[in-house]
Amino acid sequence: MGVAKFPKRFAKEEKKVPEFEFQMVREDLVQLIDKSITRYVNVGTHRGIKVRWRWETKPNRQMYSLFDEVPLAMAIDEVLSNAVKYSFENFAVDVSIGSTSDDRFWNISIRDHGIRIPDDKLKEVFEPGRRLMLEPSYHGHYKAERPGYGMGLAYVKAIVEKHGGQVSITCKPSFKAREYPSLEYEQRHTVVVNIHIPKN
Repeated sequence: MGVAKFPKRFAKEEKKVPEFEFQMVREDLVQLIDKSITRYVNVGTHRGIKVRWRWETKPNRQMYSLFDEVPLAMAIDEVLSNAVKYSFENFAVDVSIGSTSDDRFWNISIRDHGIRIPDDKLKEVFEPGRRLMLEPSYHGHYKAERPGYGMGLAYVKAIVEKHGGQVSITCKPSFKAREYPSLEYEQRHTVVVNIHIPKN
């Protein structure tokens, strides 16, 4: 399976998320995520961006859930694609998996370092056809200048919810942006997408 892409026909022409029919099988989420990391490990290397397991350590145990491998892999790949696309140069994209505090879900966390997303815009990133006009980074580029139809995260949300899960996004100043304010660092924020998949 190569790098997964969502169908552009729906995104371009209909601006809505199509219905999906899933075939759920109990599989190991760690293995699924590891395959996605492998597909993206070299995608951002020309900009010094490394896609990796957080702490560069793959979990040493299996974490099972009922899911359809193809669409869930597409959802994870889409988040990784965005993380690489919108990260600043020479930063890592870190992926981790663990239990939620209530132990009901597996939490797949994908973390990058990019442009600030205002709090009032965070929910909009999951709306079909929505592409946010954000402030420029210190090197003068806008996220909205990147190609796309604004459908990727809408697909992600639909796929995750079809699995009985949830997806959310947070954005906070990075450590250097907090501790060492400067023109170079002021735009750098840690963006984290959390995908919750039920334990079953």
